Order: sequence, then C-alpha cells, then structure tokens
Amino acid sequence: MLNNSITGVIKKRNRVVSPTGKLPEHILAMIFEVAVDTTWSRDQFYKTPLALSSVCARWRDVALETRMIWRYVTLDIGIWRDISTHYGPGTFLKKADGAPIFLTVRSDKRLELLDMQYRIVELIDEIAPFSGSVVSLDVSFMHPEYMSTFVQSWLDQCTSVSLRNLSLANQCEPINVGLWTAKSTAGDIEINSIAFVELLSQIRSLSISNAAIPRSRNAFHNLLELRIANTLVRHRPSIRKVARVLACCSNIHTLELRHFAPTRFRDEQVEPLVLPKLKSLSIGDTNSDGLAGLLSLIHWPLSNRLKLDYQEDLHPLYNERAFASKVKLLFLR
Repeated sequence: MLNNSITGVIKKRNRVVSPTGKLPEHILAMIFEVAVDTTWSRDQFYKTPLALSSVCARWRDVALETRMIWRYVTLDIGIWRDISTHYGPGTFLKKADGAPIFLTVRSDKRLELLDMQYRIVELIDEIAPFSGSVVSLDVSFMHPEYMSTFVQSWLDQCTSVSLRNLSLANQCEPINVGLWTAKSTAGDIEINSIAFVELLSQIRSLSISNAAIPRSRNAFHNLLELRIANTLVRHRPSIRKVARVLACCSNIHTLELRHFAPTRFRDEQVEPLVLPKLKSLSIGDTNSDGLAGLLSLIHWPLSNRLKLDYQEDLHPLYNERAFASKVKLLFLR
C-alpha cells in the first residue's frame, strides 16, 4: 500500500521518467528501502535488490543509477545458484560501485556438505573483488562446517580493510564443532589462528551465536560492542569463560549476554573486570547466581549512566530476591 501511495503521488505531481533523480542518494535509498519492505513478505530473496522486480518501473530505473540503494545485499546460498546468472551476486555488488556494503550471507537449507562447500567457494569468488567495500558482514548457517568453509575462504581470498561489524551465527547443534572450539579438526579453522585474530582485531561490533571465542587478548582491544548468545543447550559455555574474554575489552560500551550455563562465582577465581566505558549491559536467560556473580565482578565509573536490561526466562522466580539484593549493593558501592 505504501508503495502504491508513493508512486501515486509521483504520477500526479510529476510526469518525468525519473522524478526523484535529483534527490540526494542517501534520501533516495531510504525511500526505496521502504518501498522494498512492502514486498518483503512475498519475496523469497528477502530485502535484496532482487526485490526490484516487485517495485514499479520508475523506481527500478532510478535504482539502476543510485549506488546507495545497493548497499544492503542479502545472499541466500541455498537458492542463489538457481537464479539466472544475470542476477548473480556480482551484479548486485557492482552496482554499489564503492559504496559501503552491508552484506548478509545465509542458508536455511541443509544441503549436502560437498555441494554447500562448492557453492560457498563459488560465492566467495564473486564477492572477493568487492570485499574491500564491505563494512558489515552477517553470516548465518545451519551447520558449523558451512561456517568453517565460508570463513576460511573469506580469509584466503577477501580483503577486510573496511570491515567493522561482524556477526557469526550457527543455527543447529554442532556435530564436529570445528570453528567453534579452541581445538580444530582437519580442514577446519583454528579460531586462534593469526589470520582470524587479525580479522577480529579490527572489528568494532562483534556478534557471536553458538560459537567459541578466541583466547587471544589481541583480538578484542578495539571492540566497542559485544553480543554473545548460546541457544544450543548442550554447548553452552559458562559465564566464567566470558569473564576472561571481557578482561580484554577495556573499550567496550555495549555488552549483551544471552543463554549461558549456570555458574557459581567465587571472587577469588576471576579478577574484577574494569570496563570504564560501559554504558549498556543486557543479560538474561540463564542462572541468576551466575549473572549476579558476573555483575559483582564488573566495575565501571559511577558517573556512567548504565542502561541495565535483565531478563531471566528459565527460572523467573528462582533466587529473585537474592539477585535483586546483589544488584542493589552493586549500585550502592
């Protein structure tokens, strides 16, 4: 409906072929993205430039001349090879023409491993020439070995000079954990490898779902935002391990922790975490004793106005009074 109303106004007030051609690129991109959103539910490719086929011809003509519209590219590996080569990933990325690219790579299908690896390598070949413009990379797969293949191929062929936001998500129970543990198996990535640590060292915003975290202190010294979630019950790490990672994140200002194994803290086991720039803390879906223990370890300047979001889905009433008292003491210290 919004798409129709926008084009209706254009038809009434202006008869030229490209009525919005004089608008600034970023404004035009915003308007176009809203128009694409109206077709999202009907478009199997989600919010990608392929949705152009569902937008009126006038918007399509303008889009072909506006690189900012092509910044947000979502590629579903499970289906993209079934499309005509005219609409391959390289087609989208070429149209961005140096604009900052926000790239999402995903697959909701569980294909044969060899077929998936071939698709990933083929995709990386097309992405590589434009990887220097990628500022945000969001990768989500249904199997950890898919992720291992993708990240290794990215490290081998792509440049990450502009990459600042990285999200890695594994959507199923790992069989051979590979990338997600400190010990890798043959053919998998070692998360403490020099190349992977160097990649992480330039990241400003890191989101990890169902993954292990490198132990190298050099990987997190530039990190400003960290989000960790573990939805796979059998593979939830303890909060104590996260505390060791946070000890390397002195510049972090946004921290979000979800779904961790129950842990009872002892003050002598982990040194206090000094996070002088912390402004937003979101924690939940785990054992209240562990969360309260983690909170008792975190120190930040009282002058900071900390936004605290706490949610406990597993045991909403368990030890609530004890947790509240610990938080109260924390803020009164």
